[in-house]
Formats: sequence, structure tokens, C-alpha cells
Amino acid sequence: AKSGSIFPKNPTKSSTEEVSSRPVSGNGFKNLQIMDTLKTALAEAKPTLVEVFSPRCSHCVDMEPVVAELRTRLADKANVIQIDGTVDQDIMHEYKIAAYPCWLLFKDGKLAWRDYGSKPLGELEHMVRDFI
Repeated sequence: AKSGSIFPKNPTKSSTEEVSSRPVSGNGFKNLQIMDTLKTALAEAKPTLVEVFSPRCSHCVDMEPVVAELRTRLADKANVIQIDGTVDQDIMHEYKIAAYPCWLLFKDGKLAWRDYGSKPLGELEHMVRDFI
């Protein structure tokens, strides 16, 4: 993948640092892979921020560079995962998500914070760092 891409360098790699991208139709992801990535991330000691998005949501599209920068800044301190809620209805039902983007922050495998809507980079980074 090109530098700055929202797609992982190796979509078959199971590392949460590599497989933390948007599972959009046609890019090689399967829902099971994304859910396995989420389960692996939630089992780790570091916090996990999940953005549940829709590719048709203008706020979600606007958040792409923010999430990419957040992933870079927190690379070794937190997991940052993006899940397409239009593809993965299980997460929509499990966490009763009704709008995009939805932010879910997990610590020690438990939901610690949730919110909706566009967020500035600083706010998201501060929220995640509070759980590091």
C-alpha cells in the first residue's frame, strides 16, 4: 500500500498494528478477520479505540486523516481499529450503534467510553491517553 494509505501493508497479517484498516468491499477483508483482530486487540493490556464508520458518511470520510494520524501517534501505546458498520452488522447490534461515526474505547477488554460524531485529533488522543 502507498504511504498514508488507510489499507494495511499486508492484509493477511494478524498483527493489530497492520490489520487496523477499513474493511471495505473488495479489499480482501472478511468480517471474521476484523472480528478476530478486535478480539486480539481487546485481549491486550493497551487500550483499543474502535471507530465504527460508514463509507457513505461524510463525517466518517472527514475523519480518515485524523484516525490515520492518531494511529501513527499512538502506534505502540494503543490499538486503533476501524470497522465498517455497513459490512459488519454484528458490531452494530452488539454495541447498539445507531449513528456514524461511533467511537468505542476499550480498556482491559471492557467498554470504557463511547461517543458519536466528528472529533478533533487532540480530543481523541487525550481520551485514549487517559487509559494508557
